[in-house]
Amino acid sequence: MTLDLKHLQSFIRIVEFGSLTRAAATLDVSQSLLSRQVRQLEIELGTHLLERNGRGVVPTEAGRELVEHGRGILRQVEVARLSLGSVRGVQGGKLAIGVPPSVGSLLTVELVTRFRERYPAAQISVVEALSASLLEWLQLGRLDCALLYNPAVNANMRFRHVHSEMLHLIGSSRADVNCSPEIVGLRSALSSAGVTR
Repeated sequence: MTLDLKHLQSFIRIVEFGSLTRAAATLDVSQSLLSRQVRQLEIELGTHLLERNGRGVVPTEAGRELVEHGRGILRQVEVARLSLGSVRGVQGGKLAIGVPPSVGSLLTVELVTRFRERYPAAQISVVEALSASLLEWLQLGRLDCALLYNPAVNANMRFRHVHSEMLHLIGSSRADVNCSPEIVGLRSALSSAGVTR
């Protein structure tokens, strides 16, 4: 029996997302290709791995077992790759970073350029999405790190504050807010703009 690592990786993603459609979108492949890969795994292993329901797919008992072993297999393959690279004096590996669209266009080119200069044998991928999606992908292991706006505290993740920005109140000169003080209360600014709670 030969087990295709790419098929294994795809299967794990399908189980994590609980949906062939969502897994296909994140892996950037067609849903029919993922279905064929799962069918190939089922033929090779001689057992059903997924059950379909109204909300998507769930793994069978054999499917859950495969996910558990599969994660270990993929980790070992990556460890072996990194180890062989270090023997040759090369720092390799893969890094997947998530950034919000508002800063992606500003940071991505320089980030990728500097990463490739420093680690020419390593691979980097940058994904643009909103913070909620990036946080979900971090939790699923699809991303290694991400730049998030005001993330909720999560005991399973490490956070580091990297930047704060000043907000500026800009309005019409006819507005009923005195903009000359250095600090303007948020309640005052909102009420002058006609925003009520």
